Amino acid sequence: MDAVLANKQKTFPDFSFALSPEGQTARFSDYRGKIVLLNLWATWCPPCRREMPDLDALHRKYRDSGIVVLALSDEDRATVDAYLKKHDFQFIVGTYQGGPETISAVNTRPSSILIGKDGQVLDMLVGARGLGFFEDWVQEWKSKSP
Repeated sequence: MDAVLANKQKTFPDFSFALSPEGQTARFSDYRGKIVLLNLWATWCPPCRREMPDLDALHRKYRDSGIVVLALSDEDRATVDAYLKKHDFQFIVGTYQGGPETISAVNTRPSSILIGKDGQVLDMLVGARGLGFFEDWVQEWKSKSP
């Protein structure tokens, strides 16, 4: 968490990740110009699994208003893909290996990082949350993000 918060108001580093279940490579910079709720999660994490439907609901409600929900796991893609086959999530899910220190230093799952349209880290939280919290959190920062 300290590594992320130390970068608050700095540009979030660009890195690549594999989209699940497609497997194509994407880059974090592909989402510049949008507010990104980056959620670090794992299939083995019960709180992560509980908040996934709320993240999906957030995505469905705000996807047309410049907000991207991006959930990334450092597990292997086959594990994540097997989990996704059991769920009808529409938000962006992917896997990464390594990644920038900003996220590889985050040990707790779930953790969420809010990144502004300009790529700057706005805020971070550790632990699972519900839809109401996520809506308030994103809306609060959306009004502050350039």
